[in-house]
Amino acid sequence: MEDLKTIRMMPDEIQIWFAGMDDQLTDVHKYEAVLSPVEISRAQRFYQLRDRNRYVVKHGILRILLSYYAGSHPGQIQIHSSSSGKPYLSNQSDNGSLQFSISDSDGLVLFAFGRHTMVGVDIERVIELPEMEEIVVSHFTNREKREFTSYPESERLYLFYKYWTRKEAVLKAAGEGLLRPLDCVNVTATGDGFKTWRVRIGGTALREFSIRDMECPKGYMAAVSAASHFSRIAVHQFHAGR
Repeated sequence: MEDLKTIRMMPDEIQIWFAGMDDQLTDVHKYEAVLSPVEISRAQRFYQLRDRNRYVVKHGILRILLSYYAGSHPGQIQIHSSSSGKPYLSNQSDNGSLQFSISDSDGLVLFAFGRHTMVGVDIERVIELPEMEEIVVSHFTNREKREFTSYPESERLYLFYKYWTRKEAVLKAAGEGLLRPLDCVNVTATGDGFKTWRVRIGGTALREFSIRDMECPKGYMAAVSAASHFSRIAVHQFHAGR
């Protein structure tokens, strides 16, 4: 098991952490102890206990990881959200160099951290979607639609989630995850390694985003993006008892 205290973030590196939220439920009180009053209030709004506990675990782990990267106690981390919903730290001594993103789906949570570059991450549980074709029509660009329909139907579910996670990751890295529709980002389903797209988000000028698909547990798909080039990804698994 890795020791958090030994982990260092290299230049041009994005660090990724996976965590199974349900695997951490025995430590839910430990995670709750580091949450802010606002986060505790939000957790209490969940009707289902499982959803409440998952929220506590997710945000508790985030604070623990941020504490090592930012050099602060987990309970002293001040997390705020922009008008578009992108989280950021407000009490950094180095002008906000530490950037992060978080995404979860069906019990699995994914965290991304970088320095001096905006980052975005998205993870999705791959499930059959009866409305998949309608979503493609409504949320994909014309080029993406043409590419999507050029593939055999047996491959389209996989392609759908590849498009979706890449587009979500770019929008999160751009800091516009809740403000822009998915069809304002034009990506491609080809390629699995590091790739840089020149993306026009809405009517804005072209911007470059690096994108990388992530290896995930079976049944999930994920992508990470950054607003600058990154040459390395370090992937870690967060375990209870760290």
